Amino acid sequence: MRHRLEELYAQKRLLQNHLDWLDSEIARESSHQSQLLSSPPDPSNPKNRDLNPLPEKSPAEAGATEPIAQDPLEIDHRAIRQEVRRGCLIYLAVFGGLSLILFALAYVLYGS
Repeated sequence: MRHRLEELYAQKRLLQNHLDWLDSEIARESSHQSQLLSSPPDPSNPKNRDLNPLPEKSPAEAGATEPIAQDPLEIDHRAIRQEVRRGCLIYLAVFGGLSLILFALAYVLYGS
């Protein structure tokens, strides 16, 4: 029981270190992002010119026309189940075919 408690504390320390690292990365990226946003782009640079400017949309129009983005971490269980089933059937077909070939070969060679 004591060993499990020590293991849980070690896991907690690892998670805390990871959270601290994430906080520092978020702070670094937000300061980097704010620096990019605070300095306006140089209009004399051809890369910064917008060749095909689009009219600005109101938030209501933008929300009505753009699809809602899905969470990239969301798991599609139905697709995973179909892929696993397909893989199992492929393995079954290959194994069955090889077994039939092996039995037929054994019958031809040793069955007299």
